[in-house]
Amino acid sequence: MDNQRSDIIKQKELIINELSVKIEKTDREVLRLEKIDFAFSNLRLMVFILIVFALWLFLSGDRVTAVFIGANLILAFGGLMYYHNSILENLRKRRAESVVASERRRRCEEDIEGHKDAEKFFVKETIDHYLFNSPPLHAVPGNSYDIGGDILNDLDFYTGDANLFSLYNTAQTSPGIKKTYSYLKTPLLDPALIRNRQRAANELAGDSKFIDKAMLAIYNLRGRRFSDFISAVTAPPVLPHNVFFKWLLFLSASSAIISLLLGYYNIFALIYVFNFTLIALFFNKCAQIKKNFISMSVFAGPFCELSALFYGRSFDSDLLKEIAAPLCGRAEYLQIKNGPPFHNKLGVLAKIADLMLIPIPVMLDALILSELLLCERIERKTFEIKQELISFMDAMAEFEALSSLANIKIDLPEYNFADIKDAGGPQILKLNGVIHPLIKYEKAVDNSLIFDENLDIAIITGSNMSGKSTFLKSAAISIILSLAGAPARVKSMELTPFVIITDIRITDSIKAGISHFYSELLRVKAVTDKLASVNNVFAIFDELFHGTNSRERLALCQATLQYLQKSGGKFVMATHDRELTSLGDTAAATAVRNYHFEEKMEGLESVFTYKLAAGPVQMVNAVKLAQKCGLPEEIYKKAAELSSAD
Repeated sequence: MDNQRSDIIKQKELIINELSVKIEKTDREVLRLEKIDFAFSNLRLMVFILIVFALWLFLSGDRVTAVFIGANLILAFGGLMYYHNSILENLRKRRAESVVASERRRRCEEDIEGHKDAEKFFVKETIDHYLFNSPPLHAVPGNSYDIGGDILNDLDFYTGDANLFSLYNTAQTSPGIKKTYSYLKTPLLDPALIRNRQRAANELAGDSKFIDKAMLAIYNLRGRRFSDFISAVTAPPVLPHNVFFKWLLFLSASSAIISLLLGYYNIFALIYVFNFTLIALFFNKCAQIKKNFISMSVFAGPFCELSALFYGRSFDSDLLKEIAAPLCGRAEYLQIKNGPPFHNKLGVLAKIADLMLIPIPVMLDALILSELLLCERIERKTFEIKQELISFMDAMAEFEALSSLANIKIDLPEYNFADIKDAGGPQILKLNGVIHPLIKYEKAVDNSLIFDENLDIAIITGSNMSGKSTFLKSAAISIILSLAGAPARVKSMELTPFVIITDIRITDSIKAGISHFYSELLRVKAVTDKLASVNNVFAIFDELFHGTNSRERLALCQATLQYLQKSGGKFVMATHDRELTSLGDTAAATAVRNYHFEEKMEGLESVFTYKLAAGPVQMVNAVKLAQKCGLPEEIYKKAAELSSAD
C-alpha cells in the first residue's frame, strides 16, 4: 500500500471518528431535550387542569378568586407553550442533525444503501411543472448531452443494490433529488461550464458547516410534495386585492370589537351581522385559499431559514453567485433596496400560514374576521413575490445538486476533480489511479491508462474475473462524473470533453424481438452514427459481438476496430479473443496497443493482481475454473486436450 493510500485511509478514519463524536454528542442532547419535553408536557397538562378548576370556581360564585387564579394560569400556560415550542423546535433540529451526520458517516464508511431504482425514490408530484423536470443550469443542447438508459444501466448509475445515485445524492427535497439525478446523467461538453461547476462544488466543499446548516434548514421538506406549494404560488387570486377591500375588512373587524367594548350593542349587532354576511359571501373562496396555502406552513419556514443563510454571504464562483441571487432575494443580493430582506418576507408567509392552522369558531370569527384577513393577506403577500418563489425553488434545487457533488469531496477524500482541457486541440484522457466508486477503498486496486495522440484504441485481454469489466466501468464512470463537474475516484485525471458510449451489459429483448447479437449491433451502430457527426467519442466495448459464432465474431471485431481506428475517436475493447491482439503493438498498427490484467496460477487457484500491464495476455484460466467449480473430469480434461491441440 503506497503512502498516499495510507494517508487517505487515516484521513477517512479521522473524519469517521469526528462524525462519531458529533453523533454521540447530538444523541445525548436529544435524550436531554426529550426529558425536558416530557416535563413540559406534564406541566402543561397540570396547568390546564388548574384552569378548568378556576373555571369551576368562577361558576361556583367565587369569581374574584377565580379570575385572579385563572388570569395567572392562562399567562403561565401561554409561557409554557412558548418555551415548550422552542424546546420541540430544538429537539427537531438535533434529531435532524443526528440523521445528517449519520448519513455522512455511512458515506465515509462506504456503507451506502442503494435505492434500487432512483426514479422510485422520487417523490411523486401531482402536477406537471417545469421545475420538476428542468435541466441543470447551462445544460442545454450543444453544451451537454443525455446519457442513454442502456449506458446508465451498464454502469450501475441508478439501479442495483449499490449505485452511483445512492452514493452521490444528499439532496433533501424533491426538486433537489431530481436535479442531482439530472446532473449525473447530463455531462457537459463546454470546458468552461465544467470548470465553473467544479469551482462551485469545490468552494462549497471548503465549508462543510455551511452545507450542513443548509441541509438542516430544509430537512423537514424530505418527502414533501412540492406540487402542493407550486399550486398555491401559481394559483390566480380569488379575493379582491385593493385598498378598499383591505380597509373594509380591517374597519369591520375593529369596529365590531370597539363597539362591543364600549357597550354600543345596537351598533355592534349591525356590524356583527355585516361581518357574518362577509364571511358567508367569501366562504367558498376562503376555503379554496386555505386548501391552496396550507402548504405554506410547511414550506415557508424552511425557505426562510435557507434564505437567511445566504443573506449577506459572498461567493467566489460565478455559478454560486448566480444561484445565491434568487435564494437570498435577487434585489438584496445585488444590493438593490427593495423593502425588507427576502427571508423576512418568507417569514411573514410562514407566520400567516401557521395562524391559519388555528381553528376559530365561526361565532368568534364574525367578530374579528380573522379568516378573511389572513386569507387576503397570505394571497396578496404570495402574489407579490410569486416569481421570486419559483426562482427560489429552482435555485435551491441547483444548490442541493452542487452540495451533493461537494459532499463527496468532503466525506471521501480520495475523490478528486479532473483537469478539464479545452476542446479543439488533441483529444486526451489521462487516468491516473482510477478506482471503481462502489468497491471498498481499502480493498480496491487502482489502475492508470493514458489516451493521447499516440493511443486511440486500447485492446485489453485477461482471464475471467481478472478485473477487465471493473476497469472499463471505472473509466467510463470517471469520465461521466468529471464531465458533470463532479469529483471522481482518481488520484488525478486530465481529459477533453467526450461523448461516451458503452457496450458492456447487453441483453436480448423478447418483447421487442431483438436478439443479443442484434442488440450489440445496435450499440455499435450508435457509435458509428455518432462518429458521423463528431469525433470526440469515447466508446467502451466489453466482449464485442460475443453473441454470434466465433468465426464471424472475429471478422466483425477486426473490421470494426480497423474502421474505428480511422474515425478520430478513442476506444477501449476488452476481449478473450487473443487473435485480436495481433492488431496492436505492430509496425502497421498506429495508435493501437495491447494491455492485459496480470494473473498467476497456484495449483487450481488463480491469483489476480488486478493490475493493468502492457502487452497481450499470455495465459488463460477457463479450463482451470471448470475444474475448480467441480465439472465432471471428462469435460475439463477433454477441453484441455482440445485447447492444447489448437
